[in-house]
Amino acid sequence: MKPVAQVLRPQIADPKFAANNPTLTTIALEKPFCTFDGSVSKSASCEVHLYVMVDSATTISASVMDDGNKSLSATFEQAHGGKLGPYKAAKFNVPHCASPPKLSDIADVAKAPAVLTQYLIRVGDDSACLYDPNLQEACNPPLSEDTSYRFKFVLVDRITYIVKNQTLWSDPIKTSKLKPSSSIDTRPGQRSGGMIAITFVLSVLTLVVAAAFLAALASREISTAIKYRPQATQCADLKLGTDSSNGSTMAQEEQDGSSRGAEERRGCQAVPHPRPENEEGPRDAPKGPEPAAVELARPETRKSGVMERGTPALRACSIGAWLADAA
Repeated sequence: MKPVAQVLRPQIADPKFAANNPTLTTIALEKPFCTFDGSVSKSASCEVHLYVMVDSATTISASVMDDGNKSLSATFEQAHGGKLGPYKAAKFNVPHCASPPKLSDIADVAKAPAVLTQYLIRVGDDSACLYDPNLQEACNPPLSEDTSYRFKFVLVDRITYIVKNQTLWSDPIKTSKLKPSSSIDTRPGQRSGGMIAITFVLSVLTLVVAAAFLAALASREISTAIKYRPQATQCADLKLGTDSSNGSTMAQEEQDGSSRGAEERRGCQAVPHPRPENEEGPRDAPKGPEPAAVELARPETRKSGVMERGTPALRACSIGAWLADAA
């Protein structure tokens, strides 16, 4: 009668514990629980080696032992990814029936990773081992997409590497194939509610951010324009607007003796003009630039458009406004 291991085959992992399996480059298998218990003595020190080979007509009879009944040490590169023969992809401790993982702990987020590590072995899970020159362990690089593979578990003595027992080669298991974009159904009816909700939320957030940015930019431009607008221009706009909207306002103010309009027009600074040569004034005053700021002429100190000190003042806002004040 053959040992139990020699009539068993590696099995793909249960979908409840390994969703989306196989992937493009990985295949998750169940570890061989209760498979080698009868072949391991209490004093023996053994481990399990996992061999991988691309499915072909000769795979079923491929051997994983050399002439001395020792396990093969062929690597992924030496076997050309399993096309030329089996390669050792992984090794791990013998899983015993006496200490199986509690599959009920899968629901616990804190315990789930440890349970899955005890229960599953993922082939093709190491994408960096091929580039590590100092690697001494078995290399488990990614598999090829849309390719069928077979797998075998082998019980090996840790010290002598003598093969103690082994399973049969598994049935062919094929990795996934990348779908072309043209084959993906993008109709609304084929999309999940979650995808539609996420798309809607992201679209709204994008519009809100864009609107806020444009509003902030416009506000900044307006504030800058008002801040740096010349005061004379603002006053001139005020005077022109007043004159064009109501041409009779100034005349009515002068007739009534009202000074309200005149006081508003005096808000603009007076602009000094050069003193005429024949103007009376101190002869010993030093010649030079006029003061930067000139007091506004008051009504009681003006005489025929000339200030008592002899310095005429013209309004920067409007000549018409100045004539109205001088009158």
